[in-house]
Amino acid sequence: MGRFDQHAIMPRVVPHAARGLTGIDDPVPSAPTAMDLVLGPADQHSVMEPADPRLDGHAPRCIGTGIKSGRACRPQAFKQKRPLCAFFMRLDLHNHTRYSPDSRADPAVLVSLARKAGLDGIAITDHNSVGGIQAAEDAASGNLLVIPATEVSTRSGHILGYGVRRVIPRDLSVTDTVERIVSLGGVAVAAHPYRFWSGLGEAVAEAPFPAYETCNARTLRRGNDRARSTARTRRIGETGGSDSHFAKEVGDGLTVVSAGTVRLDDVLQEIARGKTSAEGTNRGGAATVRYVSKAVGEWIVRGMRRI
Repeated sequence: MGRFDQHAIMPRVVPHAARGLTGIDDPVPSAPTAMDLVLGPADQHSVMEPADPRLDGHAPRCIGTGIKSGRACRPQAFKQKRPLCAFFMRLDLHNHTRYSPDSRADPAVLVSLARKAGLDGIAITDHNSVGGIQAAEDAASGNLLVIPATEVSTRSGHILGYGVRRVIPRDLSVTDTVERIVSLGGVAVAAHPYRFWSGLGEAVAEAPFPAYETCNARTLRRGNDRARSTARTRRIGETGGSDSHFAKEVGDGLTVVSAGTVRLDDVLQEIARGKTSAEGTNRGGAATVRYVSKAVGEWIVRGMRRI
């Protein structure tokens, strides 16, 4: 895979595409996506039989599959009203395995559950590690796209590096970390930038990210909303991921990639060019209690050192 020059790419914002969601309590309407304008209104109960343009063992799916129910990152339900079909890929771009200090998830189990959830691919983003990538690739056997990646701890917060198979030193500056990712041929994305404790916060402006993670299923709604608003103000792309630390959480947050993007290099290019959209759920009250209890307990065990 060739290296991406993020400075040479002018990313563009792509409207969010939330589809097939239930239990949404926010009436604020969303702007239609480019895909919505092509498809027009459609019925979410329509049954569609897509063609199967299979390349490299990965076939884009037909719109209408939706995501797990819950509090949606995007505050507007999408209902399909006619059985027109457009192909796309649904990817969970943020997952942890036992190679992260705060997860015990088996990479093979994660891959199996991703398949059962109907996903087209997942990224393995262990904290400051790349150990889970090969195990996930072996389990996938070419039937699920596995994106090599890592979540790097900088001095200011976390950064996702996609297309990276080497460990990047932790505790560097935001700028240095992004430069390391790019030098390895990867694409840097700001992980949950406005989550308390591990997000970059205002330091997100220190580097030219082509995208922000705007739908992280372990982040409160206000954090995801702020990330989305900032990304659109700065006219950069959006990604989504479950941030799973337990295998059963895979698919709670998704990145949607448009038709024909079926190879790893193509997916990385789409992220780098800001051509992806995000959908999924926010962290609710019960999940917050579990999250805080787990995070604080593990922090104490680590000697009060951040991941």
